[in-house]
Amino acid sequence: MEFLLGDVSESDFLINYQLEHQIGLGSLPFPTMNKSGSGVCTFFLTNSCRLSTRCPYRHIKGDKTVVCKHWLRGLCKKGDDCDFLHVYDMTKMPECYFFSRFGVCMNKECQFLHVDPATKIQDCAWYARGFCRNGPACRNRHVRRVACQNFLNGFCLDGPDCKQAHPKWWPLPGSDQEHHKQKWICHHCKERGHKVQFCHKLPLEERQRLQEQSSQRYQPSFPSSNQPLMGNSSTFPQGLPGRGNLAVNPKHGSMSAQQKPLDEVTCYKCGDKGHYANKCTKGYLAFLSKGSSEAALGIPPGSLSARLARPVLAKKMASGLGFPSRVISSVKSIPISLSTIHPKCPSIKIKQSLPTVPRPLSSRGYGSLFSVVNGAAVSCGIGMPQQVRFSHIDVTNVPSFDEYRLESTKDPKAVSSNTEVNRKVFAYTIAFAGTVMATTSAKYAVKTLIQTIGPSASTLALASLEVNLATIPEGKNVVFKWRNKPLFVRHRTQSMIDQERSVPLSDLRDPETDEQRVKDPKWLVCVGICTHLGCVPIADAGEFGGYYCPCHGSHFDFSGRIRKGPAPTNMEVPNYKFIDENTLLVG
Repeated sequence: MEFLLGDVSESDFLINYQLEHQIGLGSLPFPTMNKSGSGVCTFFLTNSCRLSTRCPYRHIKGDKTVVCKHWLRGLCKKGDDCDFLHVYDMTKMPECYFFSRFGVCMNKECQFLHVDPATKIQDCAWYARGFCRNGPACRNRHVRRVACQNFLNGFCLDGPDCKQAHPKWWPLPGSDQEHHKQKWICHHCKERGHKVQFCHKLPLEERQRLQEQSSQRYQPSFPSSNQPLMGNSSTFPQGLPGRGNLAVNPKHGSMSAQQKPLDEVTCYKCGDKGHYANKCTKGYLAFLSKGSSEAALGIPPGSLSARLARPVLAKKMASGLGFPSRVISSVKSIPISLSTIHPKCPSIKIKQSLPTVPRPLSSRGYGSLFSVVNGAAVSCGIGMPQQVRFSHIDVTNVPSFDEYRLESTKDPKAVSSNTEVNRKVFAYTIAFAGTVMATTSAKYAVKTLIQTIGPSASTLALASLEVNLATIPEGKNVVFKWRNKPLFVRHRTQSMIDQERSVPLSDLRDPETDEQRVKDPKWLVCVGICTHLGCVPIADAGEFGGYYCPCHGSHFDFSGRIRKGPAPTNMEVPNYKFIDENTLLVG
């Protein structure tokens, strides 16, 4: 009717603009006020709210996906700063522990989310690839997918996002295709089978540019006939001959290096010719050998001149070092490291002279050449610089401690039998004092341990408990404190008694009749602790109406017997007796 009388849908009123932009909206007196009953601020969703924390509407963040459990009870004090959602949304509620653990939740008004376990099973990746070794016993889901008809025909427009299967074809073992597998990975789309210059996801201009760069990179370039090739002696500085020449193979158009003959190759380890250093079998100390020393002197190794020159050079070197005549006469050879001639290896240091020593010394080293009993001795190490270490033979002066010693110990003629009584008295006194201290400590430790194991004073005071039965109405359960434990006392009705006495023992996990658990059929007395993990059950709950443990789902009947759940035995019945008709003594 309003459209017939006057259509105002195209009219823009001032009040609409003010409501949309929240003009005239006042701020809160303080930022921590409760805003759970207000609406959601639309300006906060676009980061344009000018009132900040004093906005009267709720500021909800988009990353909040779980409902706040404290807000459900009205106990959340964080307000908008809470990291959880302050909206009752069943799809965003936390998952129910009992339903996920046991597959059933006994709370009919449960506020938590019940998720079907079948929806949590993931698809098997091995089955999707073609084979799963676990078969039907696989804990993941085996989903059969239909092959994509477009992919089988040649091309699928959906590509990897296709909901149907794209089968892959592997070559048979031993076929020619198996040896020519392309293991390229595209750097743009990260897919296997092609290079980046052939990726169909790149623009055409970019692919052409990459293909031109690739062709220029692998195109061989050869110098002209007048220009010397790399490696010729003309390309090296003057005085540094090249190690080889590069020649072009006229058949294939490729360059190959010409190595020097082995007769011209000199090994830098041993100094011999005919092999390279990486093929040398004499080791890295071969330059210190006899042949290397003679080669350094310019004498052919193994010749007669070399054998005659060794003792002469050795005696000349020993006399130059200042050794006695008897040492010089016994010298027959000397290593190159002690000679005055420059060695072939520049890393060896040369000793020219030794200082004159005024008194007999001795030296130690590795590979010693000279060994003299009375006098100086020189030693050298192979492959290391020569050193002379001096060790003095003077006797060390021991300090005197006579000033700190007792007078009784200074007498050289003292007899120990004269002080035997005094020493025994002192030893016995120390032993007696130690025994007394050890006994006292053991007594204190045992007393403390016994006090720790025993019950406290408050527990001993509650060792026995009197209960007035006249105050408990029929059909109700009352909880008392007995020895720091909850004590259940239930006044049972006749229907409860008949129900529990009609239960067969074959249905019970811990077989025990109702007559064995009660002394008076009207009264049930038991310790209110679940025998599973020590939780306190709830009275008048569960499938059998007696007691229910909400922690792990144990159900007890009106006699305290376990009927369902993880509890292994029935609830404990303490020692009690009836003093009179209305008085119960427990303990």
